[in-house]
Amino acid sequence: MKNKRYVPDLREMQSLAERNYASALGLLTADFKAGDSRQLSLGEQLTFSVKVLTDAPYTTDIEVSQQNQGREYLASRFVVRLYHDMQLAEMLSSQGLERFAASYEEPNPRMHQRDEKRQINHFLADWLRLCFKRGRWHDVCLASNGSGFDFQVKR
Repeated sequence: MKNKRYVPDLREMQSLAERNYASALGLLTADFKAGDSRQLSLGEQLTFSVKVLTDAPYTTDIEVSQQNQGREYLASRFVVRLYHDMQLAEMLSSQGLERFAASYEEPNPRMHQRDEKRQINHFLADWLRLCFKRGRWHDVCLASNGSGFDFQVKR
């Protein structure tokens, strides 16, 4: 029996990309520019660097890389592109793999899953959820102004 060909659900992919865009913007400061970098801790031993690689009028590429990892080959690293005109975000590369097709035939020479692009964008959504649930920015401080709290980004 031959396997049915995988057909991506475009509505689901676009919805996921829209949610990822809205969340990924929260990784950046309001006045971000190319070269900016921030540190995010997700626990005592898990720290990520979020760096703006490029900032063009319609797109921004950000690189997320795990820090303080004893073994380089275990460290997570991925690049996300934000499309500002369409308000979508997608993974460009992850763990050294780049340019993901919407679907792959099985088997294939690089051993991609048939829905690899969908899976890595779901990974991005899960990672972003974890960041906002448990993350702590190293460049953000909380100050009391007597009647409430002010959040400030350190420069």
